[in-house]
Amino acid sequence: MSVGFNVFLHLIWVLLCGGLGYLLRWSIEEFKAMDQQVLRLSQPEQPPYKPQTPVPGAASGLQAKADPAKLAELKASIKKS
Repeated sequence: MSVGFNVFLHLIWVLLCGGLGYLLRWSIEEFKAMDQQVLRLSQPEQPPYKPQTPVPGAASGLQAKADPAKLAELKASIKKS
């Protein structure tokens, strides 16, 4: 066999191995992505976040605990503004 034919076969062999390596790497990445998707889908769905609404009687409870003199002073300063 001639040297040129051996170089040609070597070039084909290198391209074949490089292509197979790239195909293997691509398939591994796809399997990892598929595994992550399966994990996301297998987890139970989280309910949407609902902020807590204030309790209607909470403000009156705070007013009952407040010092009446300081509360009157605060109301007076708010009215002045």
